[in-house]
This record gives sequence, structure tokens and C-alpha cells, in this order.
Amino acid sequence: MPLTPPQLDRIARSFALIADRPEDLRSSFDAEMARRGATCPRPSARIVAELLDIASTAARTDGAAFMRDSADRASWGAEEHALLAAVADLCDYAWTRRLENDWAVLVACAVERAMASRVAA
Repeated sequence: MPLTPPQLDRIARSFALIADRPEDLRSSFDAEMARRGATCPRPSARIVAELLDIASTAARTDGAAFMRDSADRASWGAEEHALLAAVADLCDYAWTRRLENDWAVLVACAVERAMASRVAA
């Protein structure tokens, strides 16, 4: 399912939160995932790397344009698209409530939600 323009806009604004510190994203993400422990099924290393690449690259470019390109990647499967949708939902939640959430927490929550959905299916 393609992301909507409002979702893309909120994702782009979320990327702006880490624009000054993309190098910190991986360690923040890993720390948040470790904090969640056994309650969060671990996504594959490839998926984590892809998400981190999206976030760090988009932080240096136009987030919405990059996300549109990423969402259209022909090589992406259901897992990647589920993660993108979960990230979009969480960005939407954060921005509509004016929360200044850390991007790594949003991504970790997105991974947790997407992985839980996959396990339940």
C-alpha cells in the first residue's frame, strides 16, 4: 500500500529530528531494541540495515522524495512494506500529538509493531 502525502510529510519531518546526528541512529536504535528485550521479535539484520540507511540518507536529502522512491522499490517484499507502513503510522501518531519523539524509538516501535503483526498472522 503506498504511503499518503500526509504520511510522507510527517516522515520527512521525523527525519529532520535526526538530521544533525544520523551517525547516532544505529546505536540509539540498537539500545532501544535491547531495552525492549524479549517482548520484541528481532527483525532481520538486512531489514534493520535498510531502515537505518533510509533514515540516514533521508536526513541528508529530501525525506519525502526519498521515502517515495524507497516505497516503490521493486525488490522490497511484504516485510519491508509493513515496516514502512508502521513507521508512517507512528510518525502520524507522534506528529498529530506534537510529540518530540526520538527517531530511534519511533523506528523501534515500528519494528515491534510490524514484527508482532507478522508473528500473529
